Amino acid sequence: MIFNRGHITDYLSLILHGDFPFSIDSLSQLENDEDRELLYGLVCLSEDLEYYRKNINKKLNNFKSTIFNSSAIAISNLKGEVIECNDAFSILTGYSKTELIGNNFSLLKSANHTKDFFEELWAKITNGDIWEGEIQNQKQNGEKYWIKALIFPMKDIRGEIQEFWSINQDITITKKLEKELIDKNDQLFEAIQSKELLMKEMHHRVKNNLQLIVSMLQIMQSDNPDNEHLFTKIINRINSISSVHETLYKESENGLIELSKYVENIINIDNYTELRDIHYSINTDKIYLSADICTYLGIVLNELITNSFKHAWTNSNSEERREISLTCKIFPLHISVIYSDNGSGVQSSDKKNLGSMLIETLVQGQMSGELIIPTKDGYEAQIRIPRDNLQVDSISTSSNYQNN
Repeated sequence: MIFNRGHITDYLSLILHGDFPFSIDSLSQLENDEDRELLYGLVCLSEDLEYYRKNINKKLNNFKSTIFNSSAIAISNLKGEVIECNDAFSILTGYSKTELIGNNFSLLKSANHTKDFFEELWAKITNGDIWEGEIQNQKQNGEKYWIKALIFPMKDIRGEIQEFWSINQDITITKKLEKELIDKNDQLFEAIQSKELLMKEMHHRVKNNLQLIVSMLQIMQSDNPDNEHLFTKIINRINSISSVHETLYKESENGLIELSKYVENIINIDNYTELRDIHYSINTDKIYLSADICTYLGIVLNELITNSFKHAWTNSNSEERREISLTCKIFPLHISVIYSDNGSGVQSSDKKNLGSMLIETLVQGQMSGELIIPTKDGYEAQIRIPRDNLQVDSISTSSNYQNN
């Protein structure tokens, strides 16, 4: 071929495609120094590009070798037909290399994805971009499997796409575990909803039944004036139980109950018709306790209030100010609950009545606590509940309540 400087554009195109027909030996055929200089520059450019092309191909082959030994790899042409794959890809799909090569990737499709899904994937990689995502495929034996795929175009030195690489990671077990976790979460959610419905139904029934019992007792009370005092005590006790139940139901959704609101509800004198002329005060830290501990503590406080009514002011002046006090404080090792009244104190004959025995049993047996009743004017019960193994939370602020 004779060199012609007028074909410089064609020569540059041939150089880019690696088809430049001239070499250094061709310089001796030229008589014009300018032509020799131009050809020399083109030859150098061609050799430089060829060097870089070979170097890139070498690095690409090293990259391919490394990747082929670490993942399930398949390479396809511009039609999406498999032209090369490794053993890992063959094992993953269940097809032999011979069965895979020459076939389109659609051979592996399952019915899990839509036509639009694959059209969007194909549009992205043919546009020169990388696609990454999860695909469910189907093996030769019909078994479904999941892969995390990275699909990208491989371009030549001119930037034109030559083939597509697909690097695949089997995530079938992960997807199975994810599905099991989702199913269990759904079951848990349904169980929680069922529990909430059951709690609402139980609350509704308990509330209605307590109201029904009070109504029946009030009818019986009107028919038995001689036992009016006894019926009043029973009705007061049921009203207290109803109030405690209402607090437990409303406050226990997160598993913990605010003690200040709870004890205020228990000590509410409106639940004890005989005690409406009694002054009371409540001073508590902002303590949160489990529903179990609150239930036991509620029974204890109810018994203490009842004992105050029965024994505290039996011999006192009717005009004397009657007072009940409750203090709840949290300490590093225990929670302190102190209940007191300003009555005449506990007589020796009253120390072992049924109510006192119930209080002692609940404090020591159910709450693993300590009950202290000091000798002093009036009555005082000190309850210390250890914080060990106790579901408790606290805030340093205090709450104070009093009826006047």
